[in-house]
Amino acid sequence: MPEIPNRTATVHDDITLALLKLEIWISRNLHIVDILIICMVKDTEKEENEESESKQNISVKGVRRDIYGRILKLTRDTGQTLGDITNEAYRTFLSGVEGAKHLSRNFIEGATKSSVKYVENIKNLTINGQDLADISTKVVFKNIDTLVFEDMTTEDVAKHIESLSNIKVIVIPKTVSKASILLRSTLIDEIRVA
Repeated sequence: MPEIPNRTATVHDDITLALLKLEIWISRNLHIVDILIICMVKDTEKEENEESESKQNISVKGVRRDIYGRILKLTRDTGQTLGDITNEAYRTFLSGVEGAKHLSRNFIEGATKSSVKYVENIKNLTINGQDLADISTKVVFKNIDTLVFEDMTTEDVAKHIESLSNIKVIVIPKTVSKASILLRSTLIDEIRVA
């Protein structure tokens, strides 16, 4: 019976032989290997220097220990570095600040454009459509015992009255819809049509 060659031994012997040849070549050409290693080290150092220029060690004073501990736990849980998490936190914070500035600017612009005037704390007041138009912004009527509207329409109410609050009696002409008053009213005791 013919003998079956042991493939494992052959492969193992081939690898051993290749490693032996490589070792001999390295020993004869050591100067070339040294040059290759030096070049590889210089390339690695160059990459590290470029990276370290954009990422420097920075110390931050005043970080509370409990917060720092939670961040360290987060680094372990996510596999990210403390620097990665800190950079992301700063980036998120800065975008939030910029967003808040934009929102505040828009809010202030909107508030000044659509500001309302308050007419409040009066026992009895009679006002007409022209009086409201003269105010030039919407009006909030508040804390009035008796408020009488004269010579006005439902359109005047829509255009000039923001809200009516805490008024005992409101008297409206027939040209004003009760619904237009009700939709702007809170804490009104009575609405009369004159």
